[in-house]
Amino acid sequence: MRSTHFSALSERLLRAGVAPKHVRRTVTELEAHRQDIVAELRARGVPAPQAEAEARARLGSDDTLAASVLARPELRSWARKRPWAAFTIVPIVSFVAAFALWVFVFVVLVETLKSTLGMALLARAGVQPIAEFLFGAALWGLPVLIGGLCVRFAAVRRAGAAWPVVGVAVICAVAAAANLSLDWPAPPAQAAFSAGIGIGAENAVQVLMRSGLTMGLVLVPFFVWRRRIAQ
Repeated sequence: MRSTHFSALSERLLRAGVAPKHVRRTVTELEAHRQDIVAELRARGVPAPQAEAEARARLGSDDTLAASVLARPELRSWARKRPWAAFTIVPIVSFVAAFALWVFVFVVLVETLKSTLGMALLARAGVQPIAEFLFGAALWGLPVLIGGLCVRFAAVRRAGAAWPVVGVAVICAVAAAANLSLDWPAPPAQAAFSAGIGIGAENAVQVLMRSGLTMGLVLVPFFVWRRRIAQ
């Protein structure tokens, strides 16, 4: 995104809410103009340091360049205009959709193997540890993945931390309240698959612990990154 000659301007525009794609385009165009001016001056025998300084002066100061971009509100990122939607509604809906898709794919796979190949997958020896691993990956991995994408989306746009934290907290709470399980009765009965979301007195502590842990996995790197950028 950044040219070394316009890194400060790039950061300034991002922090002001300009969409990253517009920042990239602006910096790319400015860098192209700068190189053209430098090439023109060098062809006329101007020394390199003087040509660089003259090119930068012709393009204008960061204040002038930033003002011209910020005068166009249509260049602002929609996520900065509606952070409550970008960092809460969208990630939460994405997590629920991903969770539902995972369950759907699992069920379809089991039924397909059973109907087309005659393989009763849930009755086969050795399936239980594999299924439990996959369930754990879904319940722990999905909130970390969706939450991580949420905070990355915020980080790229230099958005504030409040709304992304709310979004991650809700995602992790919903994921912690979700459950995927296989009940394994004695043979010859087959295992029974179940999925759902719920919280009650019997699992409240577990939900809080899982939610807090997954939040930490997502938010600690996010805040470390923010602190590094602020320095």
